[in-house]
Amino acid sequence: MGLTQGSLIYYTFNMPGLGLSLRLGRNRGASGASNDPAVEALLAQAATDGATPMSGDNITYSNTLVTSLKSAGIWDKLDVFYVFATNGDEEFARYNWKDPSTFKCTETGAGALTFTGNEGFTADGTNYLNTNFTPSTDATQYSNPGSSFGVKIETDVSGNTCIMGAQSSSPNLVRSRMMIAYSGSNCIYDCQSDGTAFSSVTSSKTGFFIANNPSADTMQLYRNGALGGTFTSSNPQAIRLLDVPFFIFARNRDGSATDLDTGNQVSIAFVGGDMSSVASAFNTAINNYMTAMDAI
Repeated sequence: MGLTQGSLIYYTFNMPGLGLSLRLGRNRGASGASNDPAVEALLAQAATDGATPMSGDNITYSNTLVTSLKSAGIWDKLDVFYVFATNGDEEFARYNWKDPSTFKCTETGAGALTFTGNEGFTADGTNYLNTNFTPSTDATQYSNPGSSFGVKIETDVSGNTCIMGAQSSSPNLVRSRMMIAYSGSNCIYDCQSDGTAFSSVTSSKTGFFIANNPSADTMQLYRNGALGGTFTSSNPQAIRLLDVPFFIFARNRDGSATDLDTGNQVSIAFVGGDMSSVASAFNTAINNYMTAMDAI
């Protein structure tokens, strides 16, 4: 007989002839349906680490998010994918959904980011999240060209700071960064740039932002699934992949955090391949998840 308890469903098998009773359990979504393997992996990793996992409706919404990304062809384009908006604890929020056993974000600094359940992390101007993901050694999708990174920003805060980025200067400069509130309402962005070329566009400071490098001479900025700016140059692309990990709420400049962000809240972050063909579907999946989480 199957009995439910929390986010688990248990099956008990009685074998009176042997005097045994066997009880087996598996995770399930709030609706009772089986979970996507990616969601199962998250729950299993939480059990291994002793983290408090997402529960109830959050499991259902996570299954919907993952299956939506898979059906749209986005999941296979991701190297790392972080969903900070969860009703699990702060440790659970830092898992990489593509593979929760790898590239878990670590918080660094003398202060403390603010974690708010169902919403995400808010910057304090001192601390940042290190993704521990270095494209030159870890990437399977982030390539040169054919790369992207992005964040879902929930607040509207001014300041010349970096919401996500990395930069390596030697033997030649390569940079990927996103500075949403640079000089008022301008957004400075580049993705696998050689440092001589970047673009600045006027944009609202909230939404789902994607910096994209689809070809050797082009960089793009998407906001909420729509192309907000395209920059074309004869040679904006770096000649090698970044060899330092991406930071969130700061720019990793040769191993040191610079341009630290303050006040912005981030609910989603990712690094992956070229998203130009799926930016709209990506935004729809993210927005559907966040709308559902707002109701919890």
